[in-house]
Amino acid sequence: MRSRLRKLLHQRLVVGLLSLVLLGAVAGIVAVPKYLAQRPQAATAKPQASLSPLLPTTPVPPAPAVSPALAPGEAEQPNRLVIPKLAVDAPVEKVGVDSEGNIGIPSDPNDVAWYGLGPRPGDPGNAVIDGHLDWTSGPAVFSHLQQLQINDQMVVVRRDGTRLNFVVTRRRVFGASQRPPADMWAARGPSRISLITCTGPWDAGHHQYQERLVVDAQAI
Repeated sequence: MRSRLRKLLHQRLVVGLLSLVLLGAVAGIVAVPKYLAQRPQAATAKPQASLSPLLPTTPVPPAPAVSPALAPGEAEQPNRLVIPKLAVDAPVEKVGVDSEGNIGIPSDPNDVAWYGLGPRPGDPGNAVIDGHLDWTSGPAVFSHLQQLQINDQMVVVRRDGTRLNFVVTRRRVFGASQRPPADMWAARGPSRISLITCTGPWDAGHHQYQERLVVDAQAI
């Protein structure tokens, strides 16, 4: 990364991944967010009061560990994204949209975010997964996404442990101000996923990269 850009990292919000126009609910199209939110500032943990004085003086046997059952529909949700070629094995955060229509992005630079208002990976239609290109600390989870080529493979691991295999079928780039392809929000057809991150030159005036990279993959 150019040294000039590295100096700007602490002043900017790195990834506003997509500028999406609210298309509305259409048959065969999921609810489309207006655009991707900017990265939140790193939160400072609030000190917690010590609970030591409240603890009983007599040791209490620990309760037996119980594995909580997954609620209906949770078992099929994505839990990890594995891309062997990029040495990526990332936790998946579920995100939605805020009051302004912004789609969520990962809270951690090493995580990816699945748009939970659309299809799940493995379901009919296209699941959208976004990730940061970089962070104030340096490269992030999708810093090498541009290296993926047609026929490269990846795996989505569901919460129930099921592994879903996908193969890259297409790469495309569009401008930050462009409306993204409508097929990214399809709720029908073959199971596929779109991985999204920023790319292109840095636009200091708008505090964002000028382009978006989309890597499409289909279930195999």
